[in-house]
Amino acid sequence: MLFGEHLLPPSIDGLPAIAEFFGHELGPALGISPDAAWALVWDVLSLRHRHPILWEQTLTGGVEVWLARKAAAACRALPADLARELDAELGPRIPHWGPRKTMSEVRAAHARLDPEAEAKRQRARRSRRVDFAPHEDAEGITRVEALLDALDANHLSGTVNSLADVLRRGGVEGSADELRAAALGHLAHPDRAARLLRADLFDGANVTPDGHIVNTKTGEIVTDHDRHVRCSHGAQVIVHLSGRDLAKRAGAEVEGLGRITHDHLTELLSSCAGRVTVRPVVDLAAPMSVSAYRPTAEMVWRVKQRDGREMFPFSQRSAQSRWIDLDHTEPWRTGDFTCTSNLGPNSRRTHRAQTHGAFITVQETPGTFRWTTPLGKTYWTNAHGTFSTRPSDVVTNEPCRTTETILAALLRAAAGCSGSSAGRHSGRGSGRGSGDCIGQRARVAHRAFRAEQRDKASAPPATGSVADPWDSDLADQPPPF
Repeated sequence: MLFGEHLLPPSIDGLPAIAEFFGHELGPALGISPDAAWALVWDVLSLRHRHPILWEQTLTGGVEVWLARKAAAACRALPADLARELDAELGPRIPHWGPRKTMSEVRAAHARLDPEAEAKRQRARRSRRVDFAPHEDAEGITRVEALLDALDANHLSGTVNSLADVLRRGGVEGSADELRAAALGHLAHPDRAARLLRADLFDGANVTPDGHIVNTKTGEIVTDHDRHVRCSHGAQVIVHLSGRDLAKRAGAEVEGLGRITHDHLTELLSSCAGRVTVRPVVDLAAPMSVSAYRPTAEMVWRVKQRDGREMFPFSQRSAQSRWIDLDHTEPWRTGDFTCTSNLGPNSRRTHRAQTHGAFITVQETPGTFRWTTPLGKTYWTNAHGTFSTRPSDVVTNEPCRTTETILAALLRAAAGCSGSSAGRHSGRGSGRGSGDCIGQRARVAHRAFRAEQRDKASAPPATGSVADPWDSDLADQPPPF
């Protein structure tokens, strides 16, 4: 164990304690997230200590590893003695069953043996939730997962089936699954859903694919709603759109949906009943700082938008998760500035691994992190993924490199300025709070930046090297501070 590392008490009865940062070392070595590594560790330990017969069946190849893990995971809530009793009952027979039969028998035995089934059902009610996540393979499609009361779920299923039947009779084409999905989408707009369900209350009613109810005897549209009036309950949709993508009809990036096509973007914006707010382009790589430990709300937004996820290797946790904090890559000391180029989103345990576990982190450029584990493994992470070697400028999208040059020049100038202003600003961090000194540092940094650019322009390029287009484009522009 490392200094400051704790033994992690197991949440499963009968298992040994594990070093707190073991998953953070194992995960990147296997190319998986720390959460996935911990799931693997607990499943293996459960098989070894709680299901010895199934463990032997797995080692000899009688049971596939994934199925053994799934069976062990289904029994996590059982006490260790009851888990071994279940293993003695089912373990010898599992190699002769298929996956569906195996899991059916495991769940039935679990329900029979569990003495706290009702208490767990009540605890499960407190875990009810609804999750929305972009579909991994289909642009513009969102996956919806929910944990509901069984009775509520039964009523919801009946309502969805009724709406799907109304749409089918109205001429909407598609499979039963497609119509159920469309019906669930109509439930997002209660007024429309109520009108559609009322279509069954009078003869001669028909429903168009757009959701209008038409009296087929007179041809009159019974509903007066506009198909473009949809979200009237304050839902917010954030669209990231560049002029280049708009000109090429290349679509846009929508938070919660992922990348969508141009036609889908048109449909999305035309269906918005509220205001469409256009924010100016924000350079997320540009440094922003505050003379305090805590970043401002704007800085938090910028960093989370820049990185998108936890920056530990292979982690898939969203930066918007409530379990994610913004950590200082270089430890903050009294009198320091907090800058976006020294912040990154990490979970609490990852933060402890940095502080106490000898995991070394360097933010080479804003949003690009180099991690070194206690065993000496090195990884680079950014919004594009995890890399075993430093990612190229193309992958890291490095127009921010010139910004880093400016920031480095500013820091060098600040070091020179602090000595000359120490007497005038004694007791205030060597003049850090002084507007005059900051302005002087900025002017000195600007001159140093321009001098560096002139030296680069006059120096002959190295053999086989390619000039950095960002340096040449920005050489004559003032620094962004």
